[in-house]
Amino acid sequence: MNAIKKSVGEKTRALILGKRGSKCSGSGLRKQRQLRDIAKSAKVATGATYYYFPTRKPSVAAYTTTFKVTHEAKVRELVLGTTDLRERLELLSIRN
Repeated sequence: MNAIKKSVGEKTRALILGKRGSKCSGSGLRKQRQLRDIAKSAKVATGATYYYFPTRKPSVAAYTTTFKVTHEAKVRELVLGTTDLRERLELLSIRN
């Protein structure tokens, strides 16, 4: 039973983080939304949001960490998919 509660809790936390991300990408990190808005968007109780993230700062930190890990994994997968140095450098170049 404890494993079930943990997985539900992990899903709830991930859902909140996902909504944090969508709120950040829509308005930028400078214009942070209130946790209440994120809870409403995630369709969870405001208390659940505060349970996982007591303030906005930990929620932004958790989101940026999750984004960083996911991004690194995607880049690693792309870069390791080729042995050609030119292709690797092209994959890592930043385009506007």
